[in-house]
Amino acid sequence: MPVYNPEEFMALPEQELAQQAHVAERSLRMRSNLEGAGKLPEGLAVAGTCSYIGKLTGIYLSEPELQGVFSLYPAERARLARYTTSDLAKAEAAKSGTGNQDSYLIANVVADFFGRTVWPSNDSSVDRASFALRLRKAAHKMGYNVIHPTAMAS
Repeated sequence: MPVYNPEEFMALPEQELAQQAHVAERSLRMRSNLEGAGKLPEGLAVAGTCSYIGKLTGIYLSEPELQGVFSLYPAERARLARYTTSDLAKAEAAKSGTGNQDSYLIANVVADFFGRTVWPSNDSSVDRASFALRLRKAAHKMGYNVIHPTAMAS
């Protein structure tokens, strides 16, 4: 189901919003989100996410550091907590950042935490290597482990 902007939401006929398919989808999605609320990522999801962030940015978070960062982002933490040691495919997707909708979630958390921004989208004119360099410099100044702060990620 799409996420509507406020204008689109208001333009929808009320009878469409009350259709059983829409109500069931929203109910299922919200129940799933509530079940994950407050959970912490564990196992392969944490290790895989640390690895993904390192490859993406050159910022190397320890597992406790990652847990600390994600503690400030409860909705994102709950989504990442879905990737447990029992879900190897999703953990590998988080590790590689490929074919994974949540790879942007991870990148956005890192960008917000270190730079108060979001990760550049595919259609952005921002050079991602330069963007990662800036985040890496900020992380270095904050005392986090990084590859040499001026080295470009490959």
